Amino acid sequence: MPLQYNPQIAVALGKPSNAEQGPRVVTQTLAFASPPVPIVDDLALEGMDNAINNVQAVWVDNNNEGTFTITLLQTSQVIRVPGFTQGFYPVLTNESVNYSAKHDVSGASVYLAWYDNPVEFVQWATQTAAAPGVPVSATAQSSTNTALTATIPGTPGRTNFITQVIVQGLGSTAGGDATLTFSNNFTAIGPFHIAIPLGAGVPINCPSFNFSPPIQAQGPGSSLIAQLTAPGAGNVEIALNVIGYQV
Repeated sequence: MPLQYNPQIAVALGKPSNAEQGPRVVTQTLAFASPPVPIVDDLALEGMDNAINNVQAVWVDNNNEGTFTITLLQTSQVIRVPGFTQGFYPVLTNESVNYSAKHDVSGASVYLAWYDNPVEFVQWATQTAAAPGVPVSATAQSSTNTALTATIPGTPGRTNFITQVIVQGLGSTAGGDATLTFSNNFTAIGPFHIAIPLGAGVPINCPSFNFSPPIQAQGPGSSLIAQLTAPGAGNVEIALNVIGYQV
């Protein structure tokens, strides 16, 4: 069931409580649970108090990994704000504001400011994007026809993310297909298939798997696991490399 969210009291910009007497803004902070569930809210109370009317824009600060999405329920307008991004977004709605909000990441906190005057669209990255967390990696390899498991261990109080997976090695006697899957991830993803070439000495030609948004562990302290099925009889070299970070 969606979570009903009670917003903060409206904040005036130095004008009496009447939107016709000047620009006004209502601020909110949306705190998402772990795991995140949609938040459904409206500005009906603020409208009745004449704190704000005829909302035309919203400022969003998504200073988190993962995408924040807000849907205006009257018009089905969808606003998507990438991780570590701030910006102003025009709003298409009627006199009241009813919306549903969701986030890709557990425990995210997003700041909103609703405006009753038009604001031109603009979006920019925050400084946090340059340092998403502590780098982590895991590698599994074998010189025989063996399934591989690469595990990023859990750390208390931190959440694991996978941004890239690299599969390298050689083919098998008959060729075929290997399957890449993930365990302990928050959102289902995959499986992914890797073509194993015909011939035990032929290199695997598999581009790296890059994930944006990244694959997230189930929660803080949880390990994150990548698994690759056996490449086939006759294989003499296979490696699975997992790259990510913790926050």
